[in-house]
Amino acid sequence: MTGMANMANADPAGPDRFPSPAQPLEAQAAVDRVLEGLTQLADSDVAPGAFLAALRDGLKTLGVVWLEVRSADGRIDWQAAPSPSASESDSDRQAAAQGVDREERAKHSERAASTERAARAVEAMRSNRPRFGSDGSVTVPWQAIGNQIGALTIGWHAEPQVHSEATPEARTGARSAAPSAVPSAVPSAARVGVAAAVAEIVARFQTQQDLHGLRQRLANHDQGDAFLSQVHASLELDKTVRAIADEGRAWIGSDRLTVLIRRRGRLRVVAVSGAEHVHRHSPAAERLECLAERVAATNRPLWFESAGEELPPQIAEPLGDYLDASPAISLAILPLKTPCQPDTPQDQPPLGWIVVEQYRKRFSSTQQQTTRRLLGPAATALWNAWRVERIPGNRWWLKRIDRGYWRRWAPATVGAVAAVVLVIAALFGITTDIRLRARGEVLPAQRRDVFAPRDGVVTAVLVESGDLVVADQPLLELRSTELDLETQQVEGELDLARKRLAVTRSERLQLRPGDAESRTRDRRLTAEEDQHQQQVLSLERRLELLREHRDQLVVRAPVAGQVLTWNTQQRLAGRPLRRGESLLTIADIDGPWQAELRVPSRQAGRLLALVTAAPPESNEPPIDSSPSPPSTPAVLPSRALLAVKAQSLATKSVTASDVLPVAIRLTTDPGNWREGNLANWSSRLQTDEAGDAFLLVTVDLELERPQDRVPGATAIASIPCGRGSLAHAWFYELTDAVRLWLPF
Repeated sequence: MTGMANMANADPAGPDRFPSPAQPLEAQAAVDRVLEGLTQLADSDVAPGAFLAALRDGLKTLGVVWLEVRSADGRIDWQAAPSPSASESDSDRQAAAQGVDREERAKHSERAASTERAARAVEAMRSNRPRFGSDGSVTVPWQAIGNQIGALTIGWHAEPQVHSEATPEARTGARSAAPSAVPSAVPSAARVGVAAAVAEIVARFQTQQDLHGLRQRLANHDQGDAFLSQVHASLELDKTVRAIADEGRAWIGSDRLTVLIRRRGRLRVVAVSGAEHVHRHSPAAERLECLAERVAATNRPLWFESAGEELPPQIAEPLGDYLDASPAISLAILPLKTPCQPDTPQDQPPLGWIVVEQYRKRFSSTQQQTTRRLLGPAATALWNAWRVERIPGNRWWLKRIDRGYWRRWAPATVGAVAAVVLVIAALFGITTDIRLRARGEVLPAQRRDVFAPRDGVVTAVLVESGDLVVADQPLLELRSTELDLETQQVEGELDLARKRLAVTRSERLQLRPGDAESRTRDRRLTAEEDQHQQQVLSLERRLELLREHRDQLVVRAPVAGQVLTWNTQQRLAGRPLRRGESLLTIADIDGPWQAELRVPSRQAGRLLALVTAAPPESNEPPIDSSPSPPSTPAVLPSRALLAVKAQSLATKSVTASDVLPVAIRLTTDPGNWREGNLANWSSRLQTDEAGDAFLLVTVDLELERPQDRVPGATAIASIPCGRGSLAHAWFYELTDAVRLWLPF
């Protein structure tokens, strides 16, 4: 095909059409290069528009003015450069005689020429032979894969007509006499062969395009199969909508696909292709939901591909708002209609909507067709997932209906169920002691706090932490500036009052008795003397009281014991104090010890119910349950009564001398439990620094070892409160927390 001989073989017109042996070799090489390049281009995956432009430019170098490619029905598929009109016919001349203008005659001539070329192309395809036009054009048939046929018409530069019997000099003169003729690289004798070669190139390109289209359709079908398998792979709604978004975008070939479904009466964005999570409160998502609502109100799909399209105002406004937040230049909003079911109403609204977006170009026809094909399978998958979503516990049931689930888990499931049944039976069938947990500290039972007698500043600390002191031993020395000033003031007033008293007495003794004036003055001086005397006595008593207050500035030990306050020098030296402020704690460490426990308020109810329950009827003598003395109002009934109540709840017969045992573990010796007896408890809940309420309880302990007598050591107690099932004894704290959390 690439040589001139091959082109001549395709010419059935006879020996007059063969190239002359005298044709220059350079022209033959130029033709071969052009045809070889077009052949390689036809075998590539070039677009039709690019191939047509290359074909036009390549043939132009060979002297081709225009060309047409027609299909089997005579329609023009490609056309390069406007085809010339046929020569003026009799009808043209008749139209000119009737006064028709030149433009109308040109259109009429073009239609006539086009009709003539179409008829010639049909005849060439029918006979499978070239056909020639009166204007020098050549029409050659071609056939591609699949029996697809067509015709190629090529128009050349016109050459002067020379009689066949003319001499070579006459032919040369005739050609030179046509100044408008453009020289052609292909002589007239070889044009049919070149046209046949170009027709074969066109057939090869058409075959390549058909194969490319078949491959695209096959790939499209494969993507469709992948889409169907993915969207129907799961019955969970979230996975289904994500599969529709991701696989649908890949199938269509768009830049983004969004799925919206109706929830609580409004369309919501539930899946976006390529996104793991949907930011529903982003401006773009909110504007897209508003646009989808407007389109859904019309119940018609929306294809938007140009900014100049006229749209209803109720759609144009939200569409403009969304396009401001999205890079899309083209989009389509299409409904996912409910599949036709026997029990489905005909007017049921769509299950959801999909939004397909293009960022750089408009939708192609293939993309539009694929998008419409996608709607049916996507709607069916969404319908199935939506119906499963309405089943209570659908995820659990979906796992159980798996074919391999029971085969894989049957033995383990039976064993697990049996174990769970046994555990539940043990939890509710076995009884044990119900014990409350409480934390506190260990302290001597006999201890006293030392308080500041009045406002002042500590001038001396006379004891250290851990020192043993006796009763009335000085502990601290205070100084009160206010007391010193007041003492100095009283002493000054006392001295002045004494001097006035002495002066008054001296004046009264110097009076001469006898006359009336002397007696009057004596009475006045006597009254002043009595007044000064009373003032002196009052100031002396006040000064004595102030001196007693000064003596109180030496703080003394109220009882004998050990100083428990830590780091007394750094804590108290030079510190200003307020009256009643706690300074030191002194306790008798050789006496009895107690554990002060803080029972949390959630557990305090069980303990109060135990200690306030009425004692059972028995033949034992009545127990005195009179309240505590007024000096200790926070203490409730005695320990003996407490023991009777505790043992009665445990369904045991007890005596009045029984006590409620409490197990104590000290953090200084966590490996051993110590037994104690519940002594006292507060009548009301108290609050700690963190705001948590607790019930204060004291337990008597016998600590024989000196290493256990550590004041302030943390104690962890277990207090029995009757009996119950293992479940209640182990999980009562959890059940109480749940009951407090529930609003009913």
